Amino acid sequence: MHHQKYFEYTIYPSQEIEIFADFLSSFISRHSEDSSLCSIEYLQNNSAFDEVRDRTQWHALHTTYDALLHSSQQTKLIARLPYDMREAFARELGEFCEILSSRIESQVSCVYAIVPKDNKDWIQAYKDSIKPVVCGRFFITPSWDFALDSVAKPSQGLIPIIIDPAFAFGSGHHASTAMCMEMLSTLAIEGKKVLDVGCGSGILSIAAFKLGAEVYACDTDALSIAESEKNLARNNAQVCEIWEGSIGGVREDLIFDVIVANILAFTLKALYRDFVRYLAPGGILILSGILDIYKDDVLETFLEGFTLIESSARDEWVALTLQKRID
Repeated sequence: MHHQKYFEYTIYPSQEIEIFADFLSSFISRHSEDSSLCSIEYLQNNSAFDEVRDRTQWHALHTTYDALLHSSQQTKLIARLPYDMREAFARELGEFCEILSSRIESQVSCVYAIVPKDNKDWIQAYKDSIKPVVCGRFFITPSWDFALDSVAKPSQGLIPIIIDPAFAFGSGHHASTAMCMEMLSTLAIEGKKVLDVGCGSGILSIAAFKLGAEVYACDTDALSIAESEKNLARNNAQVCEIWEGSIGGVREDLIFDVIVANILAFTLKALYRDFVRYLAPGGILILSGILDIYKDDVLETFLEGFTLIESSARDEWVALTLQKRID
């Protein structure tokens, strides 16, 4: 079906970027008849929000334009749909900000716009903008760019993984995922048990499998589980078990050599005791999805039972490799 127009939904969040991304993903899954017609992007805007100065298109929630213009937060989220959902989007975004503010006990704000645009094959333009990327030992390529030549030449000596950027985040293009892939690449995990908490697209599970690990995966979002299963099949990768839920759904008899979790900082902290419970003494824990402003807060929690092995920072994100202490 050809659509004469599409609608671009853009958000500049004041904080909690990953949670706003989850909101966009959920909004699309609830309102789109065909998710293949939609896309979400993270974009770094270094022009001091010049576009926000056109206030005829922008709306502020719990903030002012000037406050956001002078904010250090420079990441925007863009979703594109071929449907006009402006009223529903404004209503649900407002409700989302209220609920999130209450939960984290801090006022969450954003500036947003919904702009109709002429359809100039934005899906193809979006695909053209997504290029293969090298992460550690891996060469990550979207399916539409996958060919023997494109994999063999630029990725000589690297392990190819086919992932299409989608609602379940994790394509190697985002800093938090890329750092996880690089950290996994340094580990000797052949024959080891690895748990991927918050598996998203399944990219970390696929990487662990291709490094020879016995992989287990979970995510609280059913859409992510479906996306992971699709990508696992596409890459001829297998997991021992995958389930909808969190680490608490692990069988009692399982203990892991490595756990990797690319999720939100406050969720990582909440799962601290589960990580301790299911990780073998001396085991490795890779944490990512941490905004740099929360790094010290996360470390304060985890250094009680873990030793910091490596810390990486990219853009505004931090990833940590920790080792469980042997008491």
